[in-house]
Order: sequence, then structure tokens, then C-alpha cells
Amino acid sequence: MSSVTNANPKVRAFFLSVFIEAAEQKGLNTAKLLREAGISPSTLASPYKWVPLPRYIDLTNRVGDALGNQTLGGELGSAFSLTDLGPFYTLVTTARTVGMMLEAFMRFQRHWQTDTNLSIKPAEERAEICYNIGDPALWPRHHDTEFTLCALVSAMRQTVSANWRPVEILLEHDIAGREARLAEIFRAPVRGDQQYNAIVIPTSSLDMPLLMNARLDFERLQPIVERHLLDLMGEEASDPVDVVEQTRRLITEGFGQGTIHLRAIAAALGKPERTLRRQLAQQGHSFRDLLQDQRMLRARQLLESRANIPLETLAETLGYADAASFARAFKAWNGVSPRRFARARRTVRGDSGPRP
Repeated sequence: MSSVTNANPKVRAFFLSVFIEAAEQKGLNTAKLLREAGISPSTLASPYKWVPLPRYIDLTNRVGDALGNQTLGGELGSAFSLTDLGPFYTLVTTARTVGMMLEAFMRFQRHWQTDTNLSIKPAEERAEICYNIGDPALWPRHHDTEFTLCALVSAMRQTVSANWRPVEILLEHDIAGREARLAEIFRAPVRGDQQYNAIVIPTSSLDMPLLMNARLDFERLQPIVERHLLDLMGEEASDPVDVVEQTRRLITEGFGQGTIHLRAIAAALGKPERTLRRQLAQQGHSFRDLLQDQRMLRARQLLESRANIPLETLAETLGYADAASFARAFKAWNGVSPRRFARARRTVRGDSGPRP
């Protein structure tokens, strides 16, 4: 079994400041919270400074715990204004439609937060706006996820209609005990324990015009705005993503979509299989070990979150031929059966069900 090496994922400080301001308003000792998360208070001096993503995720969890509010991320996201993006707000003024606005956000996602994926999966009647962090070891991360999805929903309401609603919200984490509050925040049904995070909308919503931009000269504005924003971010933002991190992210995104093969991952990365295999080996990894690492990590997360999840469902989700194959692989990897692992984790937590 090989260990997974992270490629230093990071996020811009202006997202961090949203949670710090919420803590300050409630009178919390923010300097202490930052110190406990390993973040220097001086980081907040510039909204464009990079913060290690694991420390940011840790801070959001600490603030939520300190406030006793497990829906904090969603509440902050629903109150997020496009003007809070600072100069990035001008991205919105270069879009004619909701789809164009989201595509602009996707182009700049890696300049805001690395090792994450923001994408649109269109279908005939419904489209999914997906957001996922590449490293599944960053867990729990529900405050960041709910903040991001709520902020995107808020952006659509601000540019199209205050009454706009998504069809439903999909979240990868457990939401037991929080369903009603999350549905109130999103103004839509919310389902937890899903394969990925997504805002589900009518596909027709992608073509809705942004009424605020009806008279702007898009063709002239967009290249000017994007050039200046890229200059503001600096050359650092264009660093290529590590091939190991890309592979791990694509493996995770492939869960629930059948067997995951090296050739499919290589094709998604635009590389021959032999090249990808060699590049992984140069960094001390093999595709087989990375796949098994991600499978076992996701399996443990799902078993902790949903102790009674059928083994057949787990096997199908993780790309195993059947429940027996999954159970054998899990026991060989972890030393205990899936059910014994789930019972042990619940005993350690001292509860009778999954945590909210």
C-alpha cells in the first residue's frame, strides 16, 4: 500500500476572511482560531495571499464548531455578494447568460483555489454544476462545500432573479439532522451522501440572460478584464497541477460511473497510457496503488457516514465487480471487515448513528 502525496493545494485569503469576519461578529478570539489552524494573522493583510487548503478547511470547521453552527458555510454562502469578489466581480459583467458566467468562474477556479474542480455536466433536461476538492483526505469539509454551492446559487439569484431556485442540491457528505435547515438555505431539496457535490438546475437556466448586462459590449470587455485579472494573480497562478493530483482527482470523480481504467484517466489527461504510467512511477506511485488508496479512503468515509450502507452499493460505487470482491479488498487493506470497521468507528465516536 502506498501513501498519497499532496501537491500543496491552496486557496486565496479572501475566502478565509469570510469565516473570520463571521467569528469576529460573534466575539470569538480569531487570533487563537487562526493560530490553532496554523495560519498567520498577517495572511489576512492581502486578499490575494495563498493559504494552504488543508488549513483553510480546518479553520472553517473550527469556526463552525466554536459557534455551534454546522450550517455556517451555507449561511455565509447565501449571504455572499458578487461584489465580495472584488475585481473578479467584473467577470460577471462580461457574461450574457448564466452559462457564460459559470464558464468564466470555471476558467478562474484554479486561480482562486487549486486542486479543486468546478464543472458543468449538461443533459437534455437537467444540468449539474459540480464542485469537488481533489484530495478526499481533506475531510470533513462540509463548510467549504456548502459555502461554495450556496455562493454560486446566490450569484445566480443576484444576476437573474431573487426568486430563482435550483431543482435540488447534491452533497457528498452526511447531512443527517440538518436537512430542513439546508433546504431552507438553498430553497431547494437537499440530498446528502451523494457521489459528488452539485447544484442541479434546468438545462434551460444556462441560457437565461443576465439582465444587468443587457447593454454591455461583451466582445470588447471580456479579453481586457481577463488579461488584467490574470496580471493581478501573477505567474504563480499558472503553475501546472501535479500529475499525481490530477490522477487522484479523476479517480475520485469517476466513482459511481463504473470501472475506472488507466486508459480512461490517461485519455482525460491527454496522455498516452505509457506516458502517464511513467510519470506516476517517477513520483513513486502506480495507478493501481492510487486507485486502491482512493477506493479505501472513500469506503471508510462512506462507512463512517452511513454505517448501514449496503455492501453492494459500496462495491458498485467504487468500481468492484461485486460485494464479495469489495469486502475481501477492504479486509486485506484495513485488517477488518467493512461492517466491523463501521461498528468500531461508531463505538469510538460514542454515538448511535452518523454525525450531522
